[in-house]
Amino acid sequence: SLWVLMDLNTRKMVLPGKSGLDFTGIERGNELAVPGSLAPVKLEGKDTRTVRYCELDLNGHMSNTRYLDWMEDLLPSSFHENHSPREFTVCYLSESREGQTLDMSWDFLEDGMLQVDAHRNAEEKAERVFSARFLF
Repeated sequence: SLWVLMDLNTRKMVLPGKSGLDFTGIERGNELAVPGSLAPVKLEGKDTRTVRYCELDLNGHMSNTRYLDWMEDLLPSSFHENHSPREFTVCYLSESREGQTLDMSWDFLEDGMLQVDAHRNAEEKAERVFSARFLF
């Protein structure tokens, strides 16, 4: 089992072992593999989006499903007419709130594999918010 905690001061995810906590779970044999991280890479496409009210969850953060909508919006409808997402991976690194603007870089890394990295400017530096891949 994989447990992830949130540091309430920094609002970033922290693995329990790094915080001094130990959680043991019950293994049943049908657990999903721990997803790997997506390393930042140079991506050619650029887009900017601002988080809107209708994209928020009950906690006032951008809803997880909206990240996928944003990714699909990067590609024209003519692409979607002939391609359906078969698999996706999303690495959430920081919360997004209403009014925050995210700069997205995106590109096809290999045949049918779209990668997107989203950043926001925080205190004069780019802070990575999420990274994702779609396999079409």
